[in-house]
Amino acid sequence: MKNHWAAKQLYPTDFHDAEWHLNYWRDAYGGEASFVYVIQAGPAGPIKVGVSTNPERRLRQHQTSNHEELKLLYVFPGDAYEEAGLHSRLQGAHVRGEWFHGNAIPGFCL
Repeated sequence: MKNHWAAKQLYPTDFHDAEWHLNYWRDAYGGEASFVYVIQAGPAGPIKVGVSTNPERRLRQHQTSNHEELKLLYVFPGDAYEEAGLHSRLQGAHVRGEWFHGNAIPGFCL
């Protein structure tokens, strides 16, 4: 799966939502995959990039400690290697930990 994120375009939610993509990838990989996910806090807030075998559960976990409504924006098959690559690609928009300025979204969707 190395360099998978660099070879695949990330799909915005107005084309298909993240849940649709998650189900698509689970079917394609037979449910045995880990995923890189992007969560956004509020409509224009910061984004979090992480990795999980269950992004929906991870979203719920983050939601309990965040006052903004969180939304799963993007998801694609990947592991810690792809996650680190995306973090590196977004380093100019780093806020704290795995959180980045929300205006960085167009930069990695191209």
